[in-house]
Amino acid sequence: MIMEFLEAYQRKLGEIYEHEKLFCLSDYNDKSVEIDGMNPLHFLSTKTGHLRQKLNKNNIIDILTDEIIVSTSRNIKFALGNVYLFKEFGLNDFSREKIEDVTGEYIPNYAEKFGEMRYMLYVSICFEKLYNFWDRIGDLLHLCFELDIPENKVYFPVVIDKLSKVTSQSNNFHILKNILYMDYKGYLNSHRKKIVHYHQLDTYYRYEWRRHMQDQKYMDKLQQEKESFPEDLKRQMHLTKEGVKAAGNLIEEIKIAPITEATK
Repeated sequence: MIMEFLEAYQRKLGEIYEHEKLFCLSDYNDKSVEIDGMNPLHFLSTKTGHLRQKLNKNNIIDILTDEIIVSTSRNIKFALGNVYLFKEFGLNDFSREKIEDVTGEYIPNYAEKFGEMRYMLYVSICFEKLYNFWDRIGDLLHLCFELDIPENKVYFPVVIDKLSKVTSQSNNFHILKNILYMDYKGYLNSHRKKIVHYHQLDTYYRYEWRRHMQDQKYMDKLQQEKESFPEDLKRQMHLTKEGVKAAGNLIEEIKIAPITEATK
């Protein structure tokens, strides 16, 4: 019985992946994830090849490559598939959350549906895993460029800032910088910080509903924001491929202009 349920669940996710064109970078049989004619693992391994003898101590390049291409990317795809699944299962509509009281009057009431609760959970996981992905890109760039950053300060924004002093003229660097400012800071991390450091996503929406339940215009805006997560997160997922390509090509540029002590 449990196996039948899990198999049906996996089939449904497979249908969602196909319909919504969701991918992970380790979908090696999917031509759409190829970068310059190579699967992403082959691509990134090729781009870091000239540094392996020097820097691949304790297989650290292999580990980071695996985390980027396999672990985090696979988790993003799975979480996002569930976001679409539970949206289909049914979300609450803030503008219609009312219940009839004993007098026959309809008053605001927000009783979260099962679909809503799971939707919020998997949206939150998407933000966490996307953050992990860019953190690992930062780790790989930090390692390959041998940047002088304390280990406990190696974050994607810090790495990009440090790289601006080393390779600011590179088009690949500018792609990563644009992702940092337009997507990572502007969308991804702004939501992630609220979820991790302040309030869970479902708590935020519950209390926004309570505070503004009489403001129909605000309720409509809140509903639209909530329902837009799948498409917004899918765009973030597609940026992971762009990020791997830019990071790999940027690392390859070290062969052309090796890092020196003066440029660190």
